[in-house]
Amino acid sequence: MAEKRCKELGVCIEVGTDVKDPTVYGDADLVLGADGFNSTVRQRYAEHFQPTMDERPNRFVWLGTTRPFPAFTFYFKRDRHGLWRVHAYQYEPGHSTFIVEATEQTWRSAGLDRASEDETVAFCQALFKEELEGHRLLMDAGTHPKREGYSSLPLYKLIANEDLDALAISHCHHDHVGSLPVALRHFPEARVLLTELSYFLVERVLHNSVNVMNRQREELGIKEYPLYSHDEVDDIAPLFQGIRYNREIQWGAFEKHQPGSLSPTLEFYDAGHALGSAGIMVRGQKETLFYTGDVCFHDQTILKGARFEDVHADVLILETTRGNRALPIAHEVRDIGAI
Repeated sequence: MAEKRCKELGVCIEVGTDVKDPTVYGDADLVLGADGFNSTVRQRYAEHFQPTMDERPNRFVWLGTTRPFPAFTFYFKRDRHGLWRVHAYQYEPGHSTFIVEATEQTWRSAGLDRASEDETVAFCQALFKEELEGHRLLMDAGTHPKREGYSSLPLYKLIANEDLDALAISHCHHDHVGSLPVALRHFPEARVLLTELSYFLVERVLHNSVNVMNRQREELGIKEYPLYSHDEVDDIAPLFQGIRYNREIQWGAFEKHQPGSLSPTLEFYDAGHALGSAGIMVRGQKETLFYTGDVCFHDQTILKGARFEDVHADVLILETTRGNRALPIAHEVRDIGAI
């Protein structure tokens, strides 16, 4: 408002100048000392203003973001460390201030008292990443193909406190589905979404996995095996839901829906890799994400190549299990063009 009025009166506006001594503007009709907490004006004339300071114990960090908040916005988010608060507002088109605040106890519990500036920013980015309308989806639940026992499992403990709505399985090879019963111990309320063909395969694959682990326990002495039992596979089977290719379905938990809002959706695209394999398209109201899974773009003996021609997404997650394997140049160019 002051800037607009100055322009109307023909006042010259100069920005980006560090004023260390306000007396240089002593001949001005008005000096407006709007220079924040460490105000040069307030310090210079402290005997007149008589300012007081009350230091509070909370910790905060003043960050910036390119997300244009439409109004002054508050976020409150609790994790295992404690409660975090955000004050955010847009200060110019395309740029906003993003202030993260926490108690001393929460700040120390998160390890931020020992974190560098970059580590602090990374922590805040992860903590306040924009979720798909409050719903959470886990894609694939496999085992590491070159490890055995517990070390082959994904780090489920890192997301153990999350409220998961669903698991989407790209295909039934063990590095994508082999730890599904273990995942469902952490998230017993989550639905399991697969293609129709994978739906008919998944129980057989998991039961076979139990047989293999029992044999490896006997022959190789891996005492951690089996990681799950035949009974456990039977118990989780009612959670499986087979879905046709190119059929868009809602996957968010009903109780999380806000009035007037829609659940995010999911759609399987034929990935051409194995029977029932799929790329997974996730659509939210603001963003779309596509996960390729294992993919093959050329026709095989009984399978046609991947059908990703119509895929358009804001975020692309590429399967890279064999990403370091050299390919002929012509093959690389053809596959990159297909992506």
